[in-house]
Amino acid sequence: MLETIRTLWKYNSWAMERFLAELDAFTEEEFLRELDKGSGSLRDKLAHICGADEVWLRRIQGEVSPAFPTITDFVDRAAVAKRARAVHAEYRALLESLTDSDLNRAHSYKNLKGVDFTTPLWQILMHVANHATYHRGQAASIIRRIKGKPPVTDLIEYFRS
Repeated sequence: MLETIRTLWKYNSWAMERFLAELDAFTEEEFLRELDKGSGSLRDKLAHICGADEVWLRRIQGEVSPAFPTITDFVDRAAVAKRARAVHAEYRALLESLTDSDLNRAHSYKNLKGVDFTTPLWQILMHVANHATYHRGQAASIIRRIKGKPPVTDLIEYFRS
């Protein structure tokens, strides 16, 4: 199971990096543009992914109720890329340090509404990667509407690369 989760996270980092590499093609105005009321901007989607990744990482590290980063923590393209890369570097280090038995270790935490949960590490790691995939799909839709073609991040493309 550990190698499967490591592979999923290598893919997750690869896919996020493909989105971050696209950021130079956007002006700050395009990056911040909300296309439809309530749909958010490209910045909002990438910041949400990064923020959620970070909150879950802090929970894994033992922080019971970490605060979700605010949008002001992601003021521009460079801030999003820097923070996302730093969080993914921490995940890489975490994943390299794990053993199979670590994956079943339960983590207790409060969700953002203050409700207590206890979840095995393997479920958290799978959830976080899946959550990022979902929101990268939303980011891809925004990119398609602003610039045309979003980066290809299909899992099979990762395996082929």
